[in-house]
Amino acid sequence: MTSAAGFDLVPLDTKEKHRLDTNTGVDRALASVSKFEQALPEIQAMLDRQETDGAITLINKAMLATALAMIPIAEEQYRQKADKPFSENLIYAVNSAISSVRLLISDIDANRDRTLVATRIATHVLHPTFLLVAQQLISLLYRSKIRLVEAGVLDVNKTKEYDALMQETLLRPFSTFVEDCYKDATNKITTMVAV
Repeated sequence: MTSAAGFDLVPLDTKEKHRLDTNTGVDRALASVSKFEQALPEIQAMLDRQETDGAITLINKAMLATALAMIPIAEEQYRQKADKPFSENLIYAVNSAISSVRLLISDIDANRDRTLVATRIATHVLHPTFLLVAQQLISLLYRSKIRLVEAGVLDVNKTKEYDALMQETLLRPFSTFVEDCYKDATNKITTMVAV
């Protein structure tokens, strides 16, 4: 059996984990194992959990492993048949596998770079902005408490009760709201940058 790229494929014998070709020394059994088939359950689980970035990374790794496994087979077959007709198909197969590896490495690096950009935006822009909003609210509440005491609306002896009331009715819910907004914004930035 020959692949579209021009090199022979040997079916996987499930009883043998490794089957070396006696002429070339190439591990045919390992080369014919589908890296996608091995990774498919994990990829499907990630997609089901909406972890698209992780699934794409795993797909790229499976494609890279497949291309890397094909290079030595294609090289060996080219060496064996270099002087025979249609050997240009074999050198094309070698070059295609090498080009695929280069492109996949670039894709993996680009994904890593986009993730780094999203992380930096979240860390250096979003996080300080959300902290500033929370600090501003706390500062406003503190100043309003002082003004209420100065105006005689709030008894000085009841400021602890006022603080507890503000903590319960305003600060905790607002803190949860800000935290949820921060997570949502971070996820949206990560998604936008990853596209």
